[in-house]
Amino acid sequence: MARWLILALPALLGIAAALSVVARDDSAANVRVRVWQNVHNASMMSVSAHHEDGRWDELGMLPLSPPGLYQYAEITLAAPAVESPPTYVQIRVRRSAPAGQVYVNARLEGGRWGELGTAVLSLDETNEGGSLRYGDITLAVPSPATGVPVFTTVSRHPSLTPEVCSSFADSVEAPPGAPCLITVSDGAAGALTLEWAGGPADATGWQYRERSVASGEWLPWEDWADLTHGCASARACRLTGLPEGRGFEYQVRAAGGAASAPARAPAVGSLGIWAATLVEGDGKTEWAVAGFTIVIPDGVRLEYGYSFLATCIEHTPCITDGVTVNHFPSHAGLTFSRDGRGVIRHIDARDEGQADAIGAVFDQITASIRTRAGE
Repeated sequence: MARWLILALPALLGIAAALSVVARDDSAANVRVRVWQNVHNASMMSVSAHHEDGRWDELGMLPLSPPGLYQYAEITLAAPAVESPPTYVQIRVRRSAPAGQVYVNARLEGGRWGELGTAVLSLDETNEGGSLRYGDITLAVPSPATGVPVFTTVSRHPSLTPEVCSSFADSVEAPPGAPCLITVSDGAAGALTLEWAGGPADATGWQYRERSVASGEWLPWEDWADLTHGCASARACRLTGLPEGRGFEYQVRAAGGAASAPARAPAVGSLGIWAATLVEGDGKTEWAVAGFTIVIPDGVRLEYGYSFLATCIEHTPCITDGVTVNHFPSHAGLTFSRDGRGVIRHIDARDEGQADAIGAVFDQITASIRTRAGE
């Protein structure tokens, strides 16, 4: 199956309830969540929850914190376990400033907020009496052994200096001393690698945070969390078990040492290739680009550059409608027509010392082009 190479289009009220659920046969169990709002007083809100075999009244309606901006409350309850030992799930409902969006996210007890997903909830149903509006959502809850991202220490790419990283990262000016972060996808399902450079040399620990896309918009940032000692030492960490089909943003910051560093603009990650995300080939996986696929040689990294429409005046050869990818770390580029039949190379003077090696990589990529069925 081809992995996608795509362009990225690029004060809270709260409550949390812990619910015991059991995943049958080591698969996902379902938790249902309902958020209620008073029709006559929008600031009066409650939440109900139950596992898939339960009832709405088993936990009752738990009120959100009193009305007002930037108020927050958290309540933890345990429903009767279906069998022992139970899996505890914490559910958080958050509402932005009055008349804002309602967000629901969840985690296994002691895990990271959002690890079971974050969603925007619409309150578009009304009870029989007409006094309450509500919205429902069902969350799939895995057993503790599955579905939770796992962090593994990996080796950082030897070419990832602060200068190289900055040339591929977001162009927004970074705060002084902030580390530079990139994300890398190798095509494996549910996996991304975080690699960073720069920041204080004496940092004794590192933290990260993430947010994801739902309904076409970026959700609020999750809380900062410590990276494992191995990841922090290597400044490289592979995340597996991520939900597929989502886009993510990540930030890292130093924690500890004489001078902790602030975070800089976030690095965007996805389970395909988005702008500002690198992909690393294995010589086998097919990556979809417009109307064709390419195979990226083992260990070679590419970044999606841009999609364009152009008018040819003096340039020969010329592609008027195409996409460009960039080689890491050189920034040498390959421009393809959308059907993959036209290819132009861009290897400038600064790449002269690597021109032959880069040219050989580009030869392999060009030879691997295959038109996708139906295009």
